[in-house]
Amino acid sequence: MTKPGDTKLPASCPLFVLSENVPPVIAQLEPEPNGQCAREACTTLAFHLPTSPPAPTAAPPNVLVLPVGNAVSIPARTYVEDSPLLAAAPETVRAATRDATSPATTATLAMFSSSTTAVTPGKPLERSRTDRTALMEALPLSVRRLRRALIGVSMLCALLVLIVAAVFVYWERYLLGPSSGPFERGPFLTSLSTDSAALAWTVRGGAPVELRAVSPTGSPVVARNGRFTRLRPGTVYAWTAAVDGKARASGTFTTAPRTLAHPIDFGAIGDYGSGNDHEYAVGKVLAAGRPAFVVTAGDNSYLAAFPQVLDRNIFKPLAPVMANAPLWATFGEHDVFWRNGAALTSALHLPGKGGRYTVRYGPVQIVLLGLTSADQSAYDYAKRQLARPGPAVRFVVVHRPLKPGNPIIRLFRERHVAAVIAGHLHRYERRLIGGNLMFTVGTGGEGPGDERFTLATPGSFSLLDYGALRVRTDQRGVTYAFVDERGRVLDHYRGELTGP
Repeated sequence: MTKPGDTKLPASCPLFVLSENVPPVIAQLEPEPNGQCAREACTTLAFHLPTSPPAPTAAPPNVLVLPVGNAVSIPARTYVEDSPLLAAAPETVRAATRDATSPATTATLAMFSSSTTAVTPGKPLERSRTDRTALMEALPLSVRRLRRALIGVSMLCALLVLIVAAVFVYWERYLLGPSSGPFERGPFLTSLSTDSAALAWTVRGGAPVELRAVSPTGSPVVARNGRFTRLRPGTVYAWTAAVDGKARASGTFTTAPRTLAHPIDFGAIGDYGSGNDHEYAVGKVLAAGRPAFVVTAGDNSYLAAFPQVLDRNIFKPLAPVMANAPLWATFGEHDVFWRNGAALTSALHLPGKGGRYTVRYGPVQIVLLGLTSADQSAYDYAKRQLARPGPAVRFVVVHRPLKPGNPIIRLFRERHVAAVIAGHLHRYERRLIGGNLMFTVGTGGEGPGDERFTLATPGSFSLLDYGALRVRTDQRGVTYAFVDERGRVLDHYRGELTGP
């Protein structure tokens, strides 16, 4: 046992040793003949366990109680006070490896202390600062250098962690933009009349949505189940959709006027649902015109109207316009390929199946016939709808353009249809057929395709450009303008409310 050299101990001191494998024994503490200490203030002592030690039931008085292990640091406890040996005991001792096979075990214990500390029975002794310094100086130089290096590396790592945390906080608060928002789809307009408007959406997690609108005079309106009622005709309303107390989407809509004393603007596209850059450009051109509503002439989604591709092909490219105007679509071949367009009907909240239905926007009537006007069912439906009184101007939307000899051409002329809007052909064309004005607007974004299938119709004004048709109707007549994806007006025509 190494002790301070200035601590006076008897030459032979009883020591009570506790071990897991042998019973408690009493041993004599004697100077070790070959002992050597790194410091002159220390003396090396050794104790020896006899082969047949006694087994006392309790620690004798004035002894130091030490657990002995195999080369481990262990706490030293004491049961008595006023012992010279206890006054010099540190808090921990290091026990050398014990030879369990030897009949007599020898252990060397290193103990460093330079001050006398009051000892409390049953509690560890407190180590003074001088004790800690002595322990550090007793360590090998390489260990002390390694310890300093580890402390330096730890401080550097802590500093790096703080820097990284600060960078992340700054990035999140000042550099990152807002989150993508809670809406997976929409909100978008689905219906619009003189005194009501409806919106639909899909929100993550089914979170509640607060939908409100404000008129130009500041009158607030709250929607119930996505529907505004008791609105004023011919009025622009600004709406906001809030989730978790914050507005996450917004737009405007204009209720239908009762007469054509207020001009009505709407847009028309066809063959657009490809999700490419041309469709996004056409969508921006449409939105810039601030239409009250948009009609489509079919082929709304390529190559088919599967539910999984509708966001890519319709809702994302046309989001700027659909937030401000309802999209009333008829169906083409690509739409009816999958379950007769059931997914498209549901997603757009259309009022009819197969792209065949009629909508009214104040004094304007839109009759959508679907894929073709050449069958008897289309003729019968158009006849019933065009016979309804009330509208000041009527338009028909169908996917496939009219062909000479179709009996429905005469019906349109008799019912004073202002114009027929079609798609299918990936061109823009304006022509007269059987006394009816017809526009082909298959230029919404899919592309011209094979030139054999996009030949210009003889006698028509024909363009092979992407774009949309803008229509304005008022008491004096109807104005048509074809605007390409660059915003250029490539065709302009003035027609009558009752047709050419």
